[in-house]
Amino acid sequence: MYKIGLSYFNGEKFQEAIDAFNELLTKFPATSFRTEVRFRISECFIKLKDYLKAIGNLNDIAFTAENIDIADQAYYRRGWIYLEMSRWEEAETSFRLISKKNWDKGRLESLSHEMSKKKDLKSKSPTAAGILAIIPGAGHLYCERYKDAAIAFILNSAMIYAAYEAFDNNLDALGGIITFFELGFYSGNIYSAVNCAHKYNRNANKNFFEYLRQNSRINLGLSPGQEKEKAAALVLSYNITF
Repeated sequence: MYKIGLSYFNGEKFQEAIDAFNELLTKFPATSFRTEVRFRISECFIKLKDYLKAIGNLNDIAFTAENIDIADQAYYRRGWIYLEMSRWEEAETSFRLISKKNWDKGRLESLSHEMSKKKDLKSKSPTAAGILAIIPGAGHLYCERYKDAAIAFILNSAMIYAAYEAFDNNLDALGGIITFFELGFYSGNIYSAVNCAHKYNRNANKNFFEYLRQNSRINLGLSPGQEKEKAAALVLSYNITF
């Protein structure tokens, strides 16, 4: 039954894997695979982008853990989920719950130091982008979207000039039509600038998360004993960048 769940997982059928693992736990609640299965379920939720359920599952593992190593693994995985959600303070709190022996062994002080660099990340204010966009293109320029800034400026300038020429030549109907469409382009320019600021911040957070994942990620995994009565061992591995 465990291998059936793994087959679904490896086949990227994560909901089917969750169902298979839950069925296993229901039929065999005392199985020696129980802890490993519960961690697998949390991995499935992560793959499904259902982070809240993954966190809830890891909370249950941590609160009912039979030894400190299993609880530490749950706290560690939960911390990385919070990082992926850009919930930095909660991630830091989760990592801080890891016991001193595994904190030191896992060199988590280095991860904490890297996380402190978050405050130095450049960000863009959506409000400032919207205000600057009153001048077509200025909001995009603020967000470092230079091509979009040029297009917004040229397009809006051309439409405004066309409307002016139409009214100046007593072509009121044509001027009204051009003005109507220009209002749409103008408001779209403001909305786009605000959206670009949000996108800039999301990309900055995503890139920083990838940096942490590549340079600070420590893999905490369970290595079951060869005999069923043996306790699981905690395996630590980490990347070192020179």
